[in-house]
Amino acid sequence: MVDAITENLDLWSSAIFNKSTAGRGTSDKQTAYGIKKLRELILELAVRGKLVPQDPNDEPASVLLEKIAVEKERLVKEGKIKKQNPLPEINDDEKSFGLPSGWEWVRLQDVSAYIQRGKGPKYADQGQVRVISQKCIQWNGFDLLQAKYVDDDSITSYQPERFLVENDLLWNSTGTGTVGRINVLAKVKPNSLVADSHVTVIRPLNINSNFILWALPYFAEKPLHVVL
Repeated sequence: MVDAITENLDLWSSAIFNKSTAGRGTSDKQTAYGIKKLRELILELAVRGKLVPQDPNDEPASVLLEKIAVEKERLVKEGKIKKQNPLPEINDDEKSFGLPSGWEWVRLQDVSAYIQRGKGPKYADQGQVRVISQKCIQWNGFDLLQAKYVDDDSITSYQPERFLVENDLLWNSTGTGTVGRINVLAKVKPNSLVADSHVTVIRPLNINSNFILWALPYFAEKPLHVVL
């Protein structure tokens, strides 16, 4: 990894700007800033396929995408997911950089069974189903103590796919101070959690949710894109 960093110092230097030295604790601020930029560089290299040598024997992304397409078709036929409207192909202007052999640019929908913002609930003091709001989503997990309840009488208005399942990605779509926070729902009791309208649910298909978790903030300005 050290070689990858030193060989790509142009990426590091292009991301650095002069930071104000005013105020107390300047040294600590500079140190924290350096660590932050180093983390960003490591993520940058990983996303571009430059962090470690590429194994030519690895299965190409095209094979995985074919498997995902077959699985989607099966789930649609069984009525477990809805058929997604096709999106336009990614054009050259949308591709931020070149990819290693075997990698592909795809839209997030291509590798997800479900992407949808939650819905505004009818709240209650008690109930069977809790609501994940933007305040519940933290960078280090979920704070369900802040989750309110859906009124039991309104639960029938929720389609089956709106109930959160294990490995769902929950991404804050809006919210002052909370927008952009994202995390993976590790475990959940069936039909016990839903998301409110400020939270986007991403349900990857045959893809490790933690891969999307780390890659998505990098592509936050173009949220429909991801690299495989």
